[in-house]
Amino acid sequence: MCACNSFPKIVCTKRVSPLTCLTMKLSNSTQYCLHTVRIFLFLFGLVLAAVGCREKNAESIPKNFGESYYPLRVGARISYSVRQELYEASNPNPSIPRIVTYQLREEVLDKSKGENGEDLFRVARYMRPSGLDNWQLDSMWTVKKTDSYVVKTEHNVPYMKLSFPLKEGKSWNGNAYNDRQSRPYRLLTLNKPFVVNGTNFPNSAMVLHQADSNLLFKEVGYEVFADSIGLIYKKHEYLRYCDRDPCIGSKEIISGSVVSELSVFEYTR
Repeated sequence: MCACNSFPKIVCTKRVSPLTCLTMKLSNSTQYCLHTVRIFLFLFGLVLAAVGCREKNAESIPKNFGESYYPLRVGARISYSVRQELYEASNPNPSIPRIVTYQLREEVLDKSKGENGEDLFRVARYMRPSGLDNWQLDSMWTVKKTDSYVVKTEHNVPYMKLSFPLKEGKSWNGNAYNDRQSRPYRLLTLNKPFVVNGTNFPNSAMVLHQADSNLLFKEVGYEVFADSIGLIYKKHEYLRYCDRDPCIGSKEIISGSVVSELSVFEYTR
């Protein structure tokens, strides 16, 4: 039985018999209840459709969505320009940095399988002072790639560079595979254009590593990956500010500060 307590009331005149009036009221109540039920079923159907659509969309996203932002192929090379600003105590004016520039190249040498079947890549890193010099081997790094993540070992320290599937706003622990303090990485942007040295990359992903600051220091670090290319830009800024009178609070940069910037200039797909 439909329980409707607020259906429109019918007021019977003296010309209508009591039996007819009762029949009219029951009929009106039934029609109102049926109308209410129809509205309820319609709204309930909309909710089910929305939930089903959301679940379908979630299921349609591949587990490794975004893996093309870190492509790895034996023989692939990518070259970068590196610029560093070093604030040193030996400088007569420590607030003026010494500028260091050089070029860096990474080349994927070979591929093997790990204990759990994951792909392991050995990456050679070469350096040279400028484009007029020959490349010299600097170090060997490794990259582990699965359907769930990319871990790059830099100077014997593994960092989780990406976590799949990629989703704007997603966070993960960049230090999950080392013994350092937890470091939340966050995907700030995805599939957005990014310009490096005048070259536009239409689809990029920006990963924020850290963004901390106060009166005494500032530390910001992030990396940008391009679809089908890999890392195209990286910046790490660590600034120490004056911590004594009369300059405390002025954010005057002192020795020990470093600003490092890496920009792609050449790559093979």
